Amino acid sequence: MDSFSAELSLFTEHLGVLAPRSMAALRPPAARPALEHAGGEYGVRLAPELVSLYQAHDGAEAIEAGWFLPSERRLLPLEDAMQVGRRLTGMIDGEDVLGTWWHPQWFPFAANHDAWGVEFLDLREGDAFGSVGSFFGEGASPGVWPSLGAYFKELTHALEGGDAPIQRRTPLVKDDVLSWE
Repeated sequence: MDSFSAELSLFTEHLGVLAPRSMAALRPPAARPALEHAGGEYGVRLAPELVSLYQAHDGAEAIEAGWFLPSERRLLPLEDAMQVGRRLTGMIDGEDVLGTWWHPQWFPFAANHDAWGVEFLDLREGDAFGSVGSFFGEGASPGVWPSLGAYFKELTHALEGGDAPIQRRTPLVKDDVLSWE
């Protein structure tokens, strides 16, 4: 098992024990042809960690228990991720916002209810490839985590009672559903 798969597995183990309704909101794996289509539409190589994430779970259901990531975000099903990426890319109105507001090679893998708050994977070739950034309407913060594995490792640490909040939020479980306060 590669290091990302180990981090994701540890996160889902904790999720299943602490918040079984949230764990049940995870969807089955994405189909390989859908992943290949996503890479083709983006015109880039999908990061191996992103492929592994979707081979494990095609996002989470859009139900209360599915919004279990910080800032009321959920893992996006592949088709939803593609739609959010298209929408944000279509809103780029000049070169001056590329990489500061949004970039067409940022892949949104998690979002809040209106997809105005997004976690994305940077698919641009170079040092930033595979890093995780955060977007909220006014702009983006690329490179918040060096990798998707680091993102899930930090989430798991918080679930284990770690002292570092994620995006200034700490985990809270109520009625078998994970949320962040």
